[in-house]
Amino acid sequence: MTERLFTTQTGERIWLTRKQVETCAMLTTTRKGGFASLSGYRAKTGYTSISKTPLMKLIFTSRFSVENMYKKEIASLNELSFSDLNIPESAENLEGQNLIDFPYIASLTEDERKELFESCVQKMIDTKEDSLSRENQLNTALKEGIALNKVQICKGVFIPVVNEKTEEGNLVPVLKEGHKQGKDSINMGRLDVKKSYHCPECKNEVGYDLVCECGWTGERKLTKRRKNAKVPMDNLILKALKKHCIGYKSLSLTSDNYETLKIDGEEFKPSDISININVEDLETILEVEEIDNYDGCYKEYLEELEEELETVAVA
Repeated sequence: MTERLFTTQTGERIWLTRKQVETCAMLTTTRKGGFASLSGYRAKTGYTSISKTPLMKLIFTSRFSVENMYKKEIASLNELSFSDLNIPESAENLEGQNLIDFPYIASLTEDERKELFESCVQKMIDTKEDSLSRENQLNTALKEGIALNKVQICKGVFIPVVNEKTEEGNLVPVLKEGHKQGKDSINMGRLDVKKSYHCPECKNEVGYDLVCECGWTGERKLTKRRKNAKVPMDNLILKALKKHCIGYKSLSLTSDNYETLKIDGEEFKPSDISININVEDLETILEVEEIDNYDGCYKEYLEELEEELETVAVA
């Protein structure tokens, strides 16, 4: 597949496929902090097999500041009190994770619950502060072009790079003519607003039990659980935090794990991106707002496309 050198907004150059260049060009023009919707997303982990994995529809906030998010979460944790927790009094009407967690919390006295709450909150704050410190270091590295295993295309959008393991066990990028090479995927941070599960066969929405009327059933992988109340208490705290802020998650998009991504009025479909360029494709790319004004990021690429069109027209 044809690769081209792509120049990011920070000036770093990376080898990308044509479809990645087109997608990155569009993503760069989208509004920061806007809502996005993702349909037909299929997670690659957490389920026993592909056939048992549901499709998900996500509505989330994209292209946000992770640094500000960590600061907000730390502030929310500091303000959180034990009375903010919604601890169920019985297992009646509970399902899923709540039903699994209940016996661990129910076995504790009120004083034990409060002590565990304080311990878990402090641990979360320590973890967030550590993450904030590492995020600041990463931002510095991205701005200077020295982050090893990912390249920032624009705020909130990253391309993982091809790497290899050294004798010391460290991952380092594999360079081509002195530049990093992008993997065939795009990573985005997301703050989930709503998530629903859908049957991959009939597309109908299904509940947490992943049972569809058409006969399809999903199956999650069983996870090892600690034999104490810490994890259940963490879950209660995270649930309470959703009133103040929504947890950060990462999204890895490849050509085979989603159907449609919509951000700020722009729509991205893997099937819409073709290696064969025609007039309509070129016109679409040229119509992207101020696409050729991003420090020359796309100028060389567009000139190459125009040359290809002339060659095709002559043939």
